[in-house]
Amino acid sequence: MPAGAALIVKYPPRIHPTEKTIPLSECSVKLLSVHMHNVTCELDRATSTLRVYPMQVAVSRGEQIKVTVGDFNNPMTAGSDSFKIDTYTDKKFLNIIDTLQDGMVPGIKCNLPCLGCKGADDSDKCTSCYQDGSTDLRFLYKESCYATCPSELGYYSNS
Repeated sequence: MPAGAALIVKYPPRIHPTEKTIPLSECSVKLLSVHMHNVTCELDRATSTLRVYPMQVAVSRGEQIKVTVGDFNNPMTAGSDSFKIDTYTDKKFLNIIDTLQDGMVPGIKCNLPCLGCKGADDSDKCTSCYQDGSTDLRFLYKESCYATCPSELGYYSNS
């Protein structure tokens, strides 16, 4: 992939950006131990894609690059659906170089029922819970998600 090349990353349907994703809190590209600076990442929710450009250095066949993006929600279900990556000669996205269709299954940093968590080392310590009805465990208290407010808070039901 030549210097100046660009990527379109299509993310699986079970992965979705948070509501506050634009702009992305994190977007970086790394080749071996070299971080590429001034990389632009454009998120398109309608097509479930992320455009990443430009690659500042050429990437040789067999070399690995690492694209890191932030603010994507923990998926509700495990799965084996893969990210898909198309590489292009430049940021105009007209001349495709290559396509990778499988083998890039997303790593999940949080354990369910956490929507967000403190990180991979604290995957059970929730920082947010699902609010969209996909689970009953929507109340966050002391780094856990609950179906109802814990009784120790002193709340009671109106019924």
